[in-house]
Amino acid sequence: MKTLRSHHYGMTLIELMVVVAIIMLLSSILVYFVSGNREKNAQVDMTNDLVSLINAQRARAISLNVATYIRFNPQNVEPRLGTASSCSPALAQQLPIRYFESHENKYNVAIDFELGGDNLKRALDSQDSQKYFTKDTPLVTLQYALVNTNQDPVDTQDVDNFAVCFQPNGFVYFIRDNAFNDNFTFARIDVQRIIDGAVDTTQKIRIQLSSLGAVESTGLIEDH
Repeated sequence: MKTLRSHHYGMTLIELMVVVAIIMLLSSILVYFVSGNREKNAQVDMTNDLVSLINAQRARAISLNVATYIRFNPQNVEPRLGTASSCSPALAQQLPIRYFESHENKYNVAIDFELGGDNLKRALDSQDSQKYFTKDTPLVTLQYALVNTNQDPVDTQDVDNFAVCFQPNGFVYFIRDNAFNDNFTFARIDVQRIIDGAVDTTQKIRIQLSSLGAVESTGLIEDH
């Protein structure tokens, strides 16, 4: 009489280690692509939001017959509505459009790079800044420059902040250091990714706003 024996097959230690190694490899690849898409999506969102904001402020200036502004700072981008049909004096006659009565002492910030994306100063054209952050860490940053193409060679000045004034006639003036400068022919805004805490200067999307009011954004510019 034969005795039936049950056979239990399990994974050896080597086989288990191989499976774990494969899982770790696939996880690292997944994290790489997810994180890369996260910064890329934030860069595209920022570009689209800025172009929409610029077009909206220019349209307001024409339709309401008032001067409108956008102030570009290292921490935020602020749209404002002027009190007069001209831009002079630009910074003294600004009347922020407020969204909440309780926030009347706050600027109307459209895009906020502070407070971990907690946009407490919501108002005109406010964007959900959380999409530009992950765990209170910014995914994108802006670099500004004012350009004068009437000079030879072309004069390009990198700036930390500046303002754009849209007039009812459709023309645009650029303000730097609280003063108008008629020499600049367009402003340049580079939307750059932040990867592992460092600004990636090799892949940027560029927004250009001319003094005639035209705005355009390029595709991804790769500098190697």
